[in-house]
Amino acid sequence: DALPISWASKNTVKFVAEQVSHHPPISAFYAECYNKKIQFNAHIWTKSKFLGMSIGVHNIGQGCVTCLDYDEHYIVNFPNGYGRSILTVPWVELGGECNINCSKTGYSASIIFHTKPFYGGKKHRITAEIFSPNDRKAFCTIEGEWNGVMDIKYATGESDVFIDTKKMPMVKKKVRKLEDRKST
Repeated sequence: DALPISWASKNTVKFVAEQVSHHPPISAFYAECYNKKIQFNAHIWTKSKFLGMSIGVHNIGQGCVTCLDYDEHYIVNFPNGYGRSILTVPWVELGGECNINCSKTGYSASIIFHTKPFYGGKKHRITAEIFSPNDRKAFCTIEGEWNGVMDIKYATGESDVFIDTKKMPMVKKKVRKLEDRKST
């Protein structure tokens, strides 16, 4: 019944990360919330490219979200990252397609992080489609800004606010003091 990070409160999210390879540089990480019975583990490495006034980072790897109460495992890949306007006022954006799949339930999602066009357009746009098992038509779509408000629209025509990240409480990160950490 115990989850791997025993020294933290059962009602908080715990996170551990480590670089597991140097050539190529690969990182692995694990997060859990004991009370919610949810875990996430992943590995990732990057390919970087200079794009003139930007830097692009192609994220390679995948993660697995595990809902322990249901024995469901959702496999997810990661969006790419971009550092834009690096010689003026820099800003960061996500871009590319992510997919989430659960082999047990058959549910899946396709998420697109839209990069801002050179002229006009908005930053941080996201669209997503969520599919029932064996369906080719999404039963709902989500759109908005990944760091702002996202709206959900169901195939029935009903719609609502999916999430407003600006209204979510900020939770300060807690890190154990260096002297309190065990060396391995």
